[in-house]
Amino acid sequence: MDRLRARFRSFHNNEIMLSPSSLESSSSQLDLGSSLDSSSLSSSVNDRLPLLQQRSLFRSLSGLARRRSPRPEAPDAEGGPPPNLVRRLTTFSGVYAPVCLSMFSAILFLRLGFAVGQAGFLATLGLFAIAYLIVTCTVFSICAISTNGAVEGGGAYYMISRALGPEFGGGIGVLFFLANICSGALYVSGAVETLINSFGKGGSLTDGGLPNEPARWWGFFYGVVVCTFNMAVCVVGASMFAYMSAAILAIVSIAAFIGFISFFIENHALCIDFPANNHHYSNASSVNNATGLPCAYYTGILPSTFRENVFAHFDVDYTTGDLVNAATVFAVLFNGVTGIMSGANVAGELRNPAKAIPRGTLSALATTAVVYGTLVLMIALTCTNGLLKNNYTFMQAINVWPPTIAIGVLAATLSAAMTNLMGASRVLLAVARDNLFGVLLRPFEKTTAAGNPIPAVLLSFFLTVMVLLIPSLNQIAVITSIFFLLSYFGNNLACLALELAAAPNWRPKYRFFSWHTALIGMAGCACMMFIISPLYTAVAFVIAMLLMLGLHLWSPDINWGSISQALIFHQVRKYLLLLDIRKEHVKYWRPQMLLLVSSRDRIQHLVDFVNDLKKGGLYVLGHVKQEDFDRLDTDPTQEEYPHWLELVDRLKVKAFVELTVARTIREGIHHLVHLSGLGGMKPNTIVLGFPRLLNGTPTTSPHSLADELANFLPTGPPDDTTPPLSPTDFVLILRDCLRMRKNICVARNFRSFDKKDVLRHAGRRQRVNIDVWPVDLMRPQQTDSYDTPVLFLLQLATILHMTSSWRRKSVLRVFLCHRQHTDNVLRRIKTLNLLLNQLRIKGKVVPVIWDEALQHIDRVSCSSYLSGQNIGQEVDPYNLPVGYLHDVQRLLRFHSQGSALTFLCMPAPPAEAERAEAYLSFLDCISALPTPALLVHGISIVTSTTI
Repeated sequence: MDRLRARFRSFHNNEIMLSPSSLESSSSQLDLGSSLDSSSLSSSVNDRLPLLQQRSLFRSLSGLARRRSPRPEAPDAEGGPPPNLVRRLTTFSGVYAPVCLSMFSAILFLRLGFAVGQAGFLATLGLFAIAYLIVTCTVFSICAISTNGAVEGGGAYYMISRALGPEFGGGIGVLFFLANICSGALYVSGAVETLINSFGKGGSLTDGGLPNEPARWWGFFYGVVVCTFNMAVCVVGASMFAYMSAAILAIVSIAAFIGFISFFIENHALCIDFPANNHHYSNASSVNNATGLPCAYYTGILPSTFRENVFAHFDVDYTTGDLVNAATVFAVLFNGVTGIMSGANVAGELRNPAKAIPRGTLSALATTAVVYGTLVLMIALTCTNGLLKNNYTFMQAINVWPPTIAIGVLAATLSAAMTNLMGASRVLLAVARDNLFGVLLRPFEKTTAAGNPIPAVLLSFFLTVMVLLIPSLNQIAVITSIFFLLSYFGNNLACLALELAAAPNWRPKYRFFSWHTALIGMAGCACMMFIISPLYTAVAFVIAMLLMLGLHLWSPDINWGSISQALIFHQVRKYLLLLDIRKEHVKYWRPQMLLLVSSRDRIQHLVDFVNDLKKGGLYVLGHVKQEDFDRLDTDPTQEEYPHWLELVDRLKVKAFVELTVARTIREGIHHLVHLSGLGGMKPNTIVLGFPRLLNGTPTTSPHSLADELANFLPTGPPDDTTPPLSPTDFVLILRDCLRMRKNICVARNFRSFDKKDVLRHAGRRQRVNIDVWPVDLMRPQQTDSYDTPVLFLLQLATILHMTSSWRRKSVLRVFLCHRQHTDNVLRRIKTLNLLLNQLRIKGKVVPVIWDEALQHIDRVSCSSYLSGQNIGQEVDPYNLPVGYLHDVQRLLRFHSQGSALTFLCMPAPPAEAERAEAYLSFLDCISALPTPALLVHGISIVTSTTI
């Protein structure tokens, strides 16, 4: 009891939000039958319990109750939830203050004059408008995602990865991490620039207070000191960060207010010196007699000064020596609005992210827009163009108390850099916990007892220091803008995809979002990236694509509900409705295969072979489970389906899987043939395996088939007592497929067929043979009958020969059976060649003499004629002479025993059940080859000579 009371006291004092697991644990301990006195519990806990349950349910439904780390953290000593579930930050301290500080940063005091002096008042406002349009639309997307479910830490990475999947999210997440690193370095550079310009040689506050020769390396040293201070604050944790953010925002607000009123108080002319590091100055109005330095005038509020600053006057940036253009100015200004993710980055530590992120971010946007617009107007009214271009710290000289600006810049840049360091570490923690990069980031998923990621903070600190080696703030600004724009592009893309997919669970509470805002934000980000720097943009996209490709190939199997699946479903449904079966044409016919397989054992070669036959068409693997469904508790196909999908993935074939349960095999095949596919994409060709014969030895005796036909499409374990499938049932299945207007193929000897092994030693000089026998051997009198079944046979063989793996390593041979002394042999060969040419079939006609086989038919026909019976009629195809069958078998073996595989014309199955065994005996006879054979009977018109 004492332990339980202590646990509830910890909930009340620390405002812990219960996870579903801890809530269930608490509920189990608060059993109604227990002797615990409810009055002994704290009343405040009882009041908060419904709210805790609602939050717990919300997190559970959103999927956040399950830890994303593969190794969940242990509970505390009292048995409560992990300490890192504590959420301390409010809307003001966790979102509004960090976003404002990140957006103000160095731009507010150090680069507004640069923008107005180079681009002019109108262009500066226009560039700000473009920037705010992009970020506002992006904020709408952020608000939509954050109000559609529970959000955890990771900012843009978490949102994008959960919407677009691990590959896209991981790639953008790494770039967003780098964007925060570069942004932090940018703000540190702003702080260092202020320190040197204020306290270095020729400083505006003290002359030579700080050593700065050589200035670059002293500046780097100062930057390391600033980064170390920020790292120390981040190591302490989120509470310290929140307290400092609120205090620093107050300091920056006071500094900005004093700077604003100084424009009215100091309303007189001042000649302000250029910085000592300005070696590219131009448009100097005068020279200061006291310092000997060139200077330019601050005039106070004058219409003439405003007219001078209305339009652009692009010149050289004295910090880099490069010529400035509109893209450069936008790159610098855009860094003044890139802090919109500062609140989302620490969403895992916000008390109520769904409310805090929209309110805090939009309020910060409105605040900064007013401040920026007001200061741009006052700068254009009071400062000459020469002053704005040549002294970026002019606001110190016109301030009623010059140190105010230095304090404001230092406070804003320190806080913004701290915000980015905090955000970068949280993004890295989120990526590491998702285990996308395996052991590479595993050390950075560790946190302290309070949930502070110390290793991630240290790595972020080290990378920020490395970026400080770039000498100019404006150069860092270009790189930072590219990375942030790409991150915002991904965020808008995620929301646009969710909106277009129209998934039922996509219903954000934020009502100002629409697909229009997401599209505008995405298009704006893409356009401005290429305007700022096409080279950096191309490099960023290449890095993102390489990361996505690597994650796709090597990342663990993670399912967060990828938006790509929803979009594919949405588009496939639309296109399937457009695929009208009534508009089919023979010119665009393609085989759509349904392969009926018995089990997953030893069918790999047949599955791979049929995959080559489909020619981009539908491919379905069908399997019948013979059970009485009324006697089953569960559907057995649900358990087997994942294993069949694993088989498809392992074999790397583009196939679907259809499983069914039926009382008989024949009934199950009816299900599969009728219901496989969807709309205009339904199988038109059924492929079955040939029945295995007794001891694996071919025979022409029909009675030897019955015992082994049970192996065809087995539906149960080896000890299954289901009656075997009879020859009659097998033939009836073939007839059923024809009655359902499907082409049928029976495959034999594919169990040991290895396509790779067959084609390994083949080449242009020594190719393998694909043999085609376009003759109905059951009715030998019907020669040169190139009807629909024969044309279908030729089409399938041609399709196989057209595939990339067979095309250069095989030869298509078409056999023409004829009598030795027939006068029309040459004409028949010419006719067949003409037919192949018209059908664009690259086949080699091979004439074959089969007089020995036909003499048995002639003998029977002659006997019938002499006896006066069956005059003018053909020999009964189901009572062919044994000698004929043996000679045909020998003929096929002689010519096709060395071929890779053989296509045979399969006669239509008999309508009479008593002829089933004879029919199967004939198929057994002609297909008893040492190499694979495919018996084909087609009823579809599949060839056309028209364009």
